[in-house]
Amino acid sequence: MDLMCNVSTCRKSLTGALWVTRCSHAFCEEHARTLAHKQNVKCPACSTVLGKRFDVIRQNSNPAEDFRAMVLVGLRPEIVLDMAMRATSFWNYQVELELKFQSHSVKRSKEAVEKLKVNHASMLRQLANAKKTSDSMYINICVMGCGKHAFFLDYFSSNARS
Repeated sequence: MDLMCNVSTCRKSLTGALWVTRCSHAFCEEHARTLAHKQNVKCPACSTVLGKRFDVIRQNSNPAEDFRAMVLVGLRPEIVLDMAMRATSFWNYQVELELKFQSHSVKRSKEAVEKLKVNHASMLRQLANAKKTSDSMYINICVMGCGKHAFFLDYFSSNARS
């Protein structure tokens, strides 16, 4: 699973460069422009004030192998484990956000389907009523037409004999 930009109107897949915040949100390059190198800016997702130096940082979602090999070298194990725990917490939070977003999308879709079903049923009733009206009009025309034809047939056949 890729991270997604936490701006609800964007939702871009974050592959490569991304920006992450102390409040555990992730943003694409476009939406991070409002955050980068500014003091006391608010997180676009939760409005947390991000005023410290490392409250917003640019990350690479797929760092080079040589960087991975060296980035944690020399750090005490408890620091490495703390960093791993925080990174895992970040991912868990992002997965939770994605599940909430998808759940909300499914709910909206189901509501839209229900509205469509109601509209469809209403249209079917209207169509059935229109068909009944049309059938009734057709029958009336036939009855009236058949009656006239019978009258003319009787008239002409009786006059033809005389």
